[in-house]
Amino acid sequence: MSNKNVVWGLAARRWAQVSCSLLALNVATRGSAQQSADTLAASGDVPQVLQEVVVTAEKRESTVQATPISMTAISGADLQARGLSSVADVARETPGISFRSAGPGLTEFEMRGISATGGSVGTTGFYVDETPITPPSFGAIGKVVIDPNLCDLQSVEILRGPQGTLYGAGSMGGTVRLLTNPPKLNLLDATARVMGSYTENGGFNRGGDLMLNIPIVQDLLALRLVASSQYNDGWLDRVVENEFPYPSSEGCPASIFLGCTRGNVAAGPYAALYRRVNWNRIDTLRPSLLLRPADGLSIVLTSLYQRTTAGGYSQIDIPPGCSSSAPCGHYQPNDVAEPLYDLVKLVSAVIKYDLPFAQLTSATSYWSRDERQTGDGSEVAQNAVGYNFGIPYVPVPFTEADHSEQFSTELRLASTGDGRFQWGEGCSSAVSTFAFLRT
Repeated sequence: MSNKNVVWGLAARRWAQVSCSLLALNVATRGSAQQSADTLAASGDVPQVLQEVVVTAEKRESTVQATPISMTAISGADLQARGLSSVADVARETPGISFRSAGPGLTEFEMRGISATGGSVGTTGFYVDETPITPPSFGAIGKVVIDPNLCDLQSVEILRGPQGTLYGAGSMGGTVRLLTNPPKLNLLDATARVMGSYTENGGFNRGGDLMLNIPIVQDLLALRLVASSQYNDGWLDRVVENEFPYPSSEGCPASIFLGCTRGNVAAGPYAALYRRVNWNRIDTLRPSLLLRPADGLSIVLTSLYQRTTAGGYSQIDIPPGCSSSAPCGHYQPNDVAEPLYDLVKLVSAVIKYDLPFAQLTSATSYWSRDERQTGDGSEVAQNAVGYNFGIPYVPVPFTEADHSEQFSTELRLASTGDGRFQWGEGCSSAVSTFAFLRT
């Protein structure tokens, strides 16, 4: 008989944080940026000349050299040239950021040694354009963020160190920002890309991207449509043991968890062997609409739909690990599949108006995320309880469905120009809801 509990995260269910304050007041020159800031930009056909990356880390357009923040900015052209298709790929090549991941949509980021699992909110901010994406608060999957496809991005910005002044309490360690390319007026443009690769101990990976920029009304309205689909084959196996070995208490401290040393699962025999179960597929659709009704006034409406499916976690059981002759992957006493599903929907509206001395920005967004995972808890249950009473392994399937959503809005005024004195003021609020159902 299954026990169903619906738990609402009260702190996250009706959380609203409103902060109206002076966001940034600094005196800076173009030479005052920290020398540790890295600029990674595509160089085109002439490798001696680097293209400057325009960044908005301080809520205003600038360059890395003129921004006094320890940061890395990677242009969209460089992302494509280097084959970086996910935020985890970017993190691998960026100093000052670490992560742990069990696959797409199951990644936690950490910066400056601040753990992502501490507290009820994440410690690394994650933004898609002007939209803050808050990780789940109470899910068993941890403080994981969405893993959007990096196709047709303007740049990726990684800000190291506390960013609470501009990005709130969820950015104690740093902030990751994904900036998409907006639609372009009076330009009919299209790009397409087809990708293929092979995974060692796996199979054939394939995918494709498509971008269409369509001017609808001259000097007034334009549409940009980005679509992508990517399939990555698995490289880990799911092994069901015919007679799963019991754990050993040798060398264990005195406690009720006596079975703390795993048995020799590599010895077999195997009742079932499922090859390459950690495959994943990511389908993304991102339309955006630009309206420019007057000089200095722009309205950008953006939507994101992303669906991620996977056959299993990208996790390895140690022991036996992958160094032995046994299959590399996950070993189970019972045949319980562990698929994953992640659906993200986002809509946003960003309005910008250029004043003679500053830029006024209004950013409003709403997103929802539905995650579903299945796991097998039979080994944990037997080790904790059954070991003491001689109870054999019994199937303990575990299913969790997480739903989170957030509405946020921000109004800010930031100075423009190249003067030594720059300022910004803003007001923002966010309401988040999170719920999970465990069976």
